[in-house]
This record gives sequence, structure tokens and C-alpha cells, in this order.
Amino acid sequence: MPGWQYRPFRINALQATAAAIGNNVATTAPTTITAGNSVVVTPASMKNITVGRWLNFNGGTGAAEDIQVISVTTTTFTANFANNHSGAYVISSSQTVDIGKLVINQAGSSITITLYDGHPNAWVPGTAFAVITPNVSEPTREYDVRINRGLFYVVAGTTPGDYTVTYHDRSA
Repeated sequence: MPGWQYRPFRINALQATAAAIGNNVATTAPTTITAGNSVVVTPASMKNITVGRWLNFNGGTGAAEDIQVISVTTTTFTANFANNHSGAYVISSSQTVDIGKLVINQAGSSITITLYDGHPNAWVPGTAFAVITPNVSEPTREYDVRINRGLFYVVAGTTPGDYTVTYHDRSA
């Protein structure tokens, strides 16, 4: 790839639900949202939620939709909603990301790492583009991939290993 600066992202624990890599958003919220303008939402995490960011709401009850963040505080954000939402819904973002190397520092045991183009619970669901079972004899895998809907991962297995994914957020 051209002279972009790739950043390391360390994965060293089992992750049963999809987690974000880079500046993506992967959180939930249990509160009820009533369709309307200037609705305040309190997500489980405000990590990477910024003014102007487009977020996808899916799961729980109500039709899935994309909204744009109008304002933020340390614990909430405000947006306009066309649909009602309740229950444990998923909030995720999308952005273009380039993938560099996956370095296997320690393989762990019975591990599978799945990388997704987009959050797997988003509307439309993200697509798994790599399902990797690391082993000690293959310490580095090279990727030359552009992700259009945000980079997310899940790690399943018995004992976590230690891995480093390098990535470049095109929006950063």
C-alpha cells in the first residue's frame, strides 16, 4: 500500500461478541427510543462516538436504521430517529479500513479469529472475510484488503493467545 501509517491493534482475549478495530463503534443500549428529533441516547460506551458520525441501530425491537450524531456529552449523544427502538439493540459504525499484517505473538489453543467487513449484527450484517485458526508454525499472515463497512472481530476458543492486527483507518 502507499505510504500510509498502519497502526497496531492487539487482540489478547476471547471476544464472544463483535468488537471494533480502529475508530469504529461497537456498543449497545437497553433504553427505549421514541422516534423524533433530538433524541438523547445513553449507550453502554461512548468510545468513538463523535458529532457527525453515522451509526447503525439494529436488534431489539423496531426497524433498523442509520442515524447521524448531532451532539455528544461524556455519557450520551443526540440524534434524529425515524423509528422506535427498545431492548438490547446494537449500535455500530462503518468506515473504510485497510488491513495490513496479522502477527501471531502466541497462538493460544483452539482459537478461531473471525474478521468482519461491518458489524455482524448491523443492518445489513457484516460479512466474514477471514476465519483464521492461528498456529505457532505460521507466525504472520499478510493481508491486502480494503474494508468498506468497518473492521470488527470475534475470537472464540479455549485459551486466548496474543495477536496484533495492523490497520489503517481512512477516515482518521
